Amino acid sequence: MGKNRLRDEMYRNERCLCVYVYTGITSRCLSLMQAYYLVRKYHINNLIIIWRLEECCNIRYEEVFDEKQFADINTVVLTHGFFPPKWGKGLKKSLQQLDVRELMRCVKEWVRYCVWKLRNRQAQRVMSYFQEQGSYVKYHPPKEIGWSGEAYQDWIERCWKRVSGYLEAETNCLADVYAGMMASQNRTAPVDHGSLLFQRKYHQKAEELIAGGSWVGVHVRRTDHSGCIRESPLYLFKEKMKEIKEQDGNVKFFLATDDPAVEEELCKEFQGCIVTYREKVWGRDSRSGMESAIVDCLCLAACDRILGSYGSVFSLFSAMYGGKELISCKK
Repeated sequence: MGKNRLRDEMYRNERCLCVYVYTGITSRCLSLMQAYYLVRKYHINNLIIIWRLEECCNIRYEEVFDEKQFADINTVVLTHGFFPPKWGKGLKKSLQQLDVRELMRCVKEWVRYCVWKLRNRQAQRVMSYFQEQGSYVKYHPPKEIGWSGEAYQDWIERCWKRVSGYLEAETNCLADVYAGMMASQNRTAPVDHGSLLFQRKYHQKAEELIAGGSWVGVHVRRTDHSGCIRESPLYLFKEKMKEIKEQDGNVKFFLATDDPAVEEELCKEFQGCIVTYREKVWGRDSRSGMESAIVDCLCLAACDRILGSYGSVFSLFSAMYGGKELISCKK
């Protein structure tokens, strides 16, 4: 996993599939599962993963997955993107004030900056090659199409037809994907969800939280998804949770949410039967925050069923990964 160095001839002269993954962590997981399924289906030995670091997913690939992931194929991982360095007082002021600690921090930032520049060049070289070859398929829809509706679905279908056409013709391509690359009608059934191997430490946390008894996962997404806010209001979750509680007085709920106010409100209303990840770091712009999101996801996957937010890939992936029923709380 990511241990193999990128060779130019790999994507120029050898059969390979290249995927550029970005946006949220579970959207990337969906894309990676499908990429692995496709390289196996089409007998491709090389998978190049370009993993974007960004504000909504500030964690590296190797910090998420076990090194044995995709061990039966040649996998190369390139990191693309990074946050600009925070210079603080700056090198000059540190020298003037003989602030050794700040000086060392500035030097470290400069070194990191140079390293990331070099790594970005490597990933950019791969993307530029496929753009020049005309086999760069970008799933991100144009602004005039938007992220929903019939035109959006048609755009995704056309992208998938291009990718599947390249695969059938044994032509190398790069799929620039944000939440899977396969058409909606066949994107989940044949995919091995167990092909993704999260690091053991995340599973251990989930096992500590979800242990014994009857569990229902509750995922309430709020801060960054207008569709979830509009179509899955909080009162629908409350109604469903009360209904489940009446049917099974011993049931426990694991709550995963990106909104502290929602967590406070539900914990107060369902006092004694809600469990949350108490060590959670809020937000996705830090490694700790992303690690918390992974634990939340695995806890949901370990529950017997999941009450999910409409249109959220986080809800969908958690149910898929755990092989559990997803009940969408939709108006």
